[in-house]
Amino acid sequence: MARFKEVDRNARFLPIVLEAQLQPGSLEYALDYLVGHQFDLRPLRSRYRNDETGAPNKRLDRFTLRGQRKVDTQWQLYCLVHNIERLAHNGYGG
Repeated sequence: MARFKEVDRNARFLPIVLEAQLQPGSLEYALDYLVGHQFDLRPLRSRYRNDETGAPNKRLDRFTLRGQRKVDTQWQLYCLVHNIERLAHNGYGG
């Protein structure tokens, strides 16, 4: 069974509380209900593979370098590896 993160509707960094924004009868309320209760999420479970073992991790828990320029370079390398893995998994070109 996939472990999707629960949506935290409490205010954090922005003064917006989603629970107050989702008014019954609105389009947003209907979409929230459909995604939460009506849609079959089984195709997503196989795609994201975050069951009991967790999602695949590339071990980027934190940046190991210090300084903005070095961290930017490390992030770009991480993105490059991610994109190469996606190309290898999904194929590329036409």
